[in-house]
Amino acid sequence: MSAINVTITSTFGFVNSTGTIIGPRTYFQTIFDFQSSSTDFIIADSKLLSVTTLTPFVCFPGQYSDIQTVYFYNNGNAALTITSFLFTAESAIPRITYGPGWGSISTTIEPGSSKYIDLSYKGSEQLGEFNNSITIGSNNDEGIVRLSTRQSVGYGFDWEYVPQGINQGIVEIGQPIEQTFLIAPNDKSLEFGLLIENISATAVHSGGWQIIDTSIKNQLGHVKVRFDPDIVANVTGTYVQTLTVYVNGISKDIVNTATVNINTATYLHLVDWLSPIATANSVIGISYDRQNNEKVITVGVGLGGDGTPIYDQGGSVLLDIANLGIGSGTQDYPFAHWAEVYQVKNLGSGTVQMLNLGAKDADGEFIYKVKTTDNLNYGDYFGNGSSKGSMFSLIDDGNGNLTLAINSLRELSGDQDFDDTLKNLTRAFHYYSEADTGTRYTNLPQYPIDSSPSTGTVKAPYNETRTRIFRGFSGYVNTWTTATSLVTIPGL
Repeated sequence: MSAINVTITSTFGFVNSTGTIIGPRTYFQTIFDFQSSSTDFIIADSKLLSVTTLTPFVCFPGQYSDIQTVYFYNNGNAALTITSFLFTAESAIPRITYGPGWGSISTTIEPGSSKYIDLSYKGSEQLGEFNNSITIGSNNDEGIVRLSTRQSVGYGFDWEYVPQGINQGIVEIGQPIEQTFLIAPNDKSLEFGLLIENISATAVHSGGWQIIDTSIKNQLGHVKVRFDPDIVANVTGTYVQTLTVYVNGISKDIVNTATVNINTATYLHLVDWLSPIATANSVIGISYDRQNNEKVITVGVGLGGDGTPIYDQGGSVLLDIANLGIGSGTQDYPFAHWAEVYQVKNLGSGTVQMLNLGAKDADGEFIYKVKTTDNLNYGDYFGNGSSKGSMFSLIDDGNGNLTLAINSLRELSGDQDFDDTLKNLTRAFHYYSEADTGTRYTNLPQYPIDSSPSTGTVKAPYNETRTRIFRGFSGYVNTWTTATSLVTIPGL
């Protein structure tokens, strides 16, 4: 029987979209023969270009818009070469800056990689919305790629600010940084009468930063920020804030940096003491610190400073002895909430000193009283003779060991609540008292009557007649303690 040769043929075809929408490249091959044996699929080289989309370019007539970055991606498996750009320029002129790896106008992009250009447009004198394009010449398998762009040319609002961010160091405990950024319409906006209508701000930060004011004053925007090292416990480090300011809906970022690097040999809190508290504003706080390598004592009397209430009218929640410590005098409200504050510097300098803290200089200015509050001038009613007007006398032994005493009450004011405070202040150094006018809100733990409650008005044991009284501070180098002695309980 003679052999018969059979010829088998097949016909197939495909259509690729190459117009506005470019279809993917089509590959075909036989992967099974008549014996059902498979062959490996051969992946052909491909060069597939994709380009990022852009938002509209907004520009003033005759000025360039903000820059947008155009990324070119090679999604194929073979090297892709870009050879040319063809721009249209209807009422807007393009400006291009090439990123790394470009020749004059050409580059090769490896598979899975990308390159970029920076693009902006200069507006013409004609106002309006305009459409342009960039035709990209390359060996892209899918043919020509055309990137559409849009330009909005008009007299839009823009703004600028000073200063250009904060970068400051902190070497003192509690030393804050404050900065107000002044914001104004740029010259072009002002030329066309465009002003600030609204302003707001948000921020992200690594600790210690606060936004404390956003406002419009005299047609200028104000954004005030503050860095408080106490919030981060004065721990050494760099703390960065990215402040985002929105003006008429246009946002810009301002980067602020605070570097904390405090030498505790120069700045160190040594010891503090808070008195018992009684009607109506009888409270004394004392902080002893090393500031700028010198010993400093700060004494606060009563609350009610800075427009806040006195102790028993709601001010009790504001009582904070830290407001007498290092850096407290440089806050927005120095020694916040305290009514009267006295401060003596350069103690323990080797010379014995005996001071009246209400003393004045030859011009009648207080030497040691650094804060006063109208109608809460308690110190004026203490002291006699050369100490008249001084609530406290202070002795420094030259080594920084301090003896502090309350001078005698010279006169009363005639106002019952004020006078109640004056009377109770005479006993504020006594850890326990049965003689206070009104209520003694707190007592201090003490010996020999440690069994007495530390709060309330419960009396001491009937057979106890002594209590501790605050005398000052004593110590050496960085170790300081409260000095006390035993006296008869007031009122017995």
